[in-house]
Amino acid sequence: MRRLTDLVENERQAIETFVQRLLTEFGADIVDVRLFGSQARGDAGADSDLDILVLVKRPDYALKHAILWLAAEMSLAFDVLLSPRVIPPSAWERMAQANTLFYRAVHTEGIPLI
Repeated sequence: MRRLTDLVENERQAIETFVQRLLTEFGADIVDVRLFGSQARGDAGADSDLDILVLVKRPDYALKHAILWLAAEMSLAFDVLLSPRVIPPSAWERMAQANTLFYRAVHTEGIPLI
C-alpha cells in the first residue's frame, strides 16, 4: 500500500484540496474518505485515475451531485482525474454483508484521507 507522499505533486495536491473543500463545504455529511484502487495499491499507470470513496451520512442526490462537481473542479484545476464513489452507510453496510469485491478492495487497500 502506498502513502499520499508517494503520489506525484499534482495528484497529492488535488486529493488534499478535494478533501479540504469536502470537509469545509459538506463536513457534517461526511463519514469517511479513502483513496483506493491502483493508486492506493501502487500499481497505477500514467493515465490512472484517483479512485476515492466518499462515505456520506445519508442518501442525498443533491449532496452526491455537489461532491461530483467538486471532484470535476479539482480534476480540471490539477490536471488529474478524481473518480469519487459517493456512498451512504446503508449501501456500504449491504456491500459489507455481501462481501462484495468493491468492499473488500476498499477495506484492504484503502488509504484513509480524513
